[in-house]
Amino acid sequence: MKKKMLGSAIVFMAILFISPFVFADAIKLKNGKLVEGTIVEKNGQSVKVDLSGILLTYYLDEIESVNGEKVKKAEIKNESGKVISKSEVQKSIPGTDQWNRFLKFTEQFYYLDKQNFNNISCDISTAFINNLLSTVETQLKSFENNLTVENSIDTFRLKFNKEKGLTFNLPKFDIEIISEQGMTDPVRVKSGISTMKNGFDNAVKGATDMIRGIFESYISPKRNEYEIIEISESEKGTKLIYKHKGYTVTDLYSGTHCESTQTNGMVTIHATEEYKKVDGKLLLDKGSVTMDQGVQSMSSDITVEYQQIGSIYFPSKIKNDTKISMGDIKSEIPIEVIFKNTKVD
Repeated sequence: MKKKMLGSAIVFMAILFISPFVFADAIKLKNGKLVEGTIVEKNGQSVKVDLSGILLTYYLDEIESVNGEKVKKAEIKNESGKVISKSEVQKSIPGTDQWNRFLKFTEQFYYLDKQNFNNISCDISTAFINNLLSTVETQLKSFENNLTVENSIDTFRLKFNKEKGLTFNLPKFDIEIISEQGMTDPVRVKSGISTMKNGFDNAVKGATDMIRGIFESYISPKRNEYEIIEISESEKGTKLIYKHKGYTVTDLYSGTHCESTQTNGMVTIHATEEYKKVDGKLLLDKGSVTMDQGVQSMSSDITVEYQQIGSIYFPSKIKNDTKISMGDIKSEIPIEVIFKNTKVD
């Protein structure tokens, strides 16, 4: 469902720019993905993780380790004591018919993991980070005899694997003091360097978290992440109500247009999305999102451009213009991410 893209993107932006979080547990999945959050429930079949208020459930047979400890495959038994498979368990879960209707509806969307490829890789370019580096270099010019500055922004890349998902090769930025000679206040210089390095790391995190939120929408829905409440038809369109990652979501689809509301009791997200058709499938073209959390609010306008490589449609540019308001403090964060030198195998 492409609504996840807009909702996830702005939630990640909110996590980055509004609230700091400390994660207590590390769950490594068998597909190589690392999930960092707080385990709130664990039994012989699954683990429920709180990721900044978003609840995710993972079956034990999907997990490689929890906090470095290997997880043994769980045996699930029926009332007669016979060991049964997870698929047999899911067949007995209430709401299976609703889930099948939900899957049928989602067949109209374009999903990368349904396409014929193994890996997609590309370079990432962001003016936001490049401008930050340029500003830092200007500020440090007067210390060129005292410092060495290194960055590897040209190595910023991503790889999308159909089975393992999204991984990044992150750029590095380092400033080292080689001489304090001539510095009137070395302590202040060191503090400034620390601030600059943290600013760079936060900018990279902002870009990668936004990309992760976007790419989540290119993965077909998984049963353990959804609880379907209602699917109905009317003159206005198709209405879907379901729970997803701690949010109750209401979507109303009409043709290539969708109105979506997501709430978890503390945060409410409203999204408007427009799609275009490619090869008979719906692919997100643009959308707008607003989020309210008491005195804090965000609004974001997102557009996506695509490149076609053979039969694969892959983003070439993502533009996200976000406005944040926290009482009297207001800021604008324009982020444009360009994907280039894309290769598919």
